[in-house]
Amino acid sequence: MTEANRRSWGWGCVVVAQALALLLPACGDGDDGGQDAGSDRPCVEEPTTSVDLLVVVDASSSPDLRILAARRAEQVVAELEEDGWDVHVAALSTDLGLGPDVTGCVGQGDDGVFSVPEVGPGCSPAPEARRYWSGEPDGSIFAWLFCSLPGNGCGTEQPLEAVAKALSAESERLPDTRGSVHGDGLNLGFRRDGAVLAISIVTDDDDCSFSGERFSLAANIDPGVACLRSRDRLHPIERTVELLGELVGPERLVLELAVGIREEEQLEPLESLIGREHLTAVEVEGANSLVSSCRGDPDVINNAYPPERLLEAGRHMEGLGGTVALTSLCASAAAIEARNPLAEAIRAAGVSRCE
Repeated sequence: MTEANRRSWGWGCVVVAQALALLLPACGDGDDGGQDAGSDRPCVEEPTTSVDLLVVVDASSSPDLRILAARRAEQVVAELEEDGWDVHVAALSTDLGLGPDVTGCVGQGDDGVFSVPEVGPGCSPAPEARRYWSGEPDGSIFAWLFCSLPGNGCGTEQPLEAVAKALSAESERLPDTRGSVHGDGLNLGFRRDGAVLAISIVTDDDDCSFSGERFSLAANIDPGVACLRSRDRLHPIERTVELLGELVGPERLVLELAVGIREEEQLEPLESLIGREHLTAVEVEGANSLVSSCRGDPDVINNAYPPERLLEAGRHMEGLGGTVALTSLCASAAAIEARNPLAEAIRAAGVSRCE
């Protein structure tokens, strides 16, 4: 996202309290011993009230977008903790670098390592440099997250690959992964066995997760344009999704995409959004930019771009049995603040169920 395309966000906190009872479904009839028909998997799984929430934010985002992401996460944590949930929260940058010749994208970037609060106005380092929040009483989750979330980083966002590097252990490393993985290293302790894994990706651009071959981004080329022209060098979309399904099981997996879809589309089936003209990346002729996926209405406060690969990733996750929630960044500040489906999706993923 270029500086010229950033626009000011308004923000606030609208807490939407919802109650969802954890009901054990009646699974299995007769003498099947509580097993799924035709399967050795127990029909009734143990419920959970633990969640590991990973907030992934556009590395080139403005402070206002980081405020929005932190406020929305704070709302989710407040709702879940009120219901007795045990919550871990971590912040992750989409910056994985591109190479020494790309301004703002040097080396491995943040390399999939969870961020820690930076020293600055209203910010101080996390106690013992802890890389995730787990209900510490000495500060609010909003302050912790806002001070941790990145900004002014690489404009070529790689959220899917950043998540894979952040959560996988060395024994789970995917082929063609550049650099280190940190699930059993610097990020150890965040992900817990049996917990719901919820990932909120907040970006006004698309995923541009590059494979081993890097590319040279000329100074006058928009990152979104460069990514579109280099689609043959991106990792397969299903790569990270299938890894996540193996790490936690798809029934415990929740993905929120807060991206450049239009406001009315956030309630539509994800499958129906695939291939829509305004959600397909296209260059503006002679303008060195992509066509915005937003309408450009006066009340819209952000200029976002087609999240083509991220929507495909969401479709693949739904196909595996995971849960996907959609939030539009092509909306007014009030609408974005009020739309927060993540807590309800997390509660549903924690319920005992059988397929």
